[in-house]
Amino acid sequence: DIEIMRLLDLGLNVQMIEMSANTVAVEAFLNNRIKFTDILKIVDKTMKGHKPIKKINLKNIMNINEIALKDAYNILNK
Repeated sequence: DIEIMRLLDLGLNVQMIEMSANTVAVEAFLNNRIKFTDILKIVDKTMKGHKPIKKINLKNIMNINEIALKDAYNILNK
């Protein structure tokens, strides 16, 4: 069903963005740059700045990861 595929694609988008932002935030926490409670704030801000990509393939997944990492680093360094 097309709707199920769309939802799966959306879920993958969200998971990739969340994972990338979480990686940046946890690294910053472990390096004493932020408080533990700031991890969720960075992840949330990163996720709010992204729109789902309609077509999921390997190239798009890599792009989502790269952009989300950069965005999370930018949020962290503000």
